[in-house]
Amino acid sequence: MQKIKEFVIKYKKIKPLYRFAINGLFLYLLWIVFYSFFRYHSFVNFFYDEATFHLTNSWLYSTKFFLNMLGYEAGIEIPRKLLILAGTPGVILERGCLGRNMMGLFAGFIIVYPGNIKTKLWYIPLGLLIIYMLNVFRIAGLSFTQLYFPEYLDINHHTVFKYTVYTAIFILWVIWIGKLNKSSVEKTNDSSVETKSSNVLAT
Repeated sequence: MQKIKEFVIKYKKIKPLYRFAINGLFLYLLWIVFYSFFRYHSFVNFFYDEATFHLTNSWLYSTKFFLNMLGYEAGIEIPRKLLILAGTPGVILERGCLGRNMMGLFAGFIIVYPGNIKTKLWYIPLGLLIIYMLNVFRIAGLSFTQLYFPEYLDINHHTVFKYTVYTAIFILWVIWIGKLNKSSVEKTNDSSVETKSSNVLAT
């Protein structure tokens, strides 16, 4: 136990950029191991499909609720994963449209980047909620495009809305790097300075 504590203390003294690289590599290796050996196991696959099903439905119902609040008539066909805004063919919410990769990318970056753990515990859920709501607005925006400007549906689907969400995630990262993780880094630097000072005094 003592050796683990000593290792943690020494690890925290490593420069933040190096720690970020090591943490990122470690998380990436875990992801590779998971996909190589566990992802398609029947037990894991069952929960994965269930989570995907409920996540899809939550976005369908959330977007329908948002459109209804704006005074628009919208319907849902669960088996087809279809959101229908009155007078349109509807928007199909396939797995690639769920934003899971973007949410995982955001959370993974915050997890591996040095910072206060307590701050991460509220910033990650907040960021995921923001991304979730942006996806609701994206789906609603595609429905509006389909209703009013169908000729722009393809570019909005594949470019405009997608990169709007990417930009928002980048801004969340910038806020973390520039503001919220500083206290942890400063504490690490202060502790290393204090250690060096004590060593100088000891000699």
